Amino acid sequence: MIPYVANALRATFSIAAKCDVTIMSHFTVGTIIPDLIAGVWHGSTPVHPMPRVSYVEAAVLSVVQARGTMTVRDLNEHLNLTESGAHRALTSLEHKGAIHHLDDSLVAVENNSLCNLRILAFELKMSRWRDALRQAGRYREFAHQSYVVLDATQTRPTLQMLNAFDAAGVGLLLQYGGFSDQAVPAAQACPASAATIQVSRALATRAAIDQRELHSRERAPLLENLEPYALVE
Repeated sequence: MIPYVANALRATFSIAAKCDVTIMSHFTVGTIIPDLIAGVWHGSTPVHPMPRVSYVEAAVLSVVQARGTMTVRDLNEHLNLTESGAHRALTSLEHKGAIHHLDDSLVAVENNSLCNLRILAFELKMSRWRDALRQAGRYREFAHQSYVVLDATQTRPTLQMLNAFDAAGVGLLLQYGGFSDQAVPAAQACPASAATIQVSRALATRAAIDQRELHSRERAPLLENLEPYALVE
């Protein structure tokens, strides 16, 4: 089902042609593994991979971003970090270019690409909608919208099912081959968790790699058509 859902994303969510879409499947987020994560870039798409961050580093970064600026002491108290644990996380984040010191305060480095990112998460099931709903509900920790995708040939939506999805804020998509019908729209969330940081940076890296591979494929035919002498420095 994953290829069908991925290919139908633009039509299902009316994603503009100017917006790039990045896909990751079975990416581990803490203790959960969504079947599919999609990143929709409403602006510039990252061109450089972003270094991965640990969960503690992501937690530090999410708090600093939410506050704007904060002291190391306030950070330690907020996250209940040891002095050595905070030092390791901050040193690593500074090395990765994610934060910097301004006098006695910490400041998160703005990334315009990540600010333009919308994260969609999907749980795919043939028919077990209750299990899928419980799982997709956990995706709201890091995703702006969370969806369950069910095989329309094996599932007939009931009023109880639709109400359950609506109450949970989780969307429901019914998959008909290469076409998806949005039976219940997902509630819009504004996640700012450590998991959001990790998923965002992973999507940025995947997007940069996709862009690099695309440019390589576009450039290959041009190189093949060059005269032999043109390849000699």
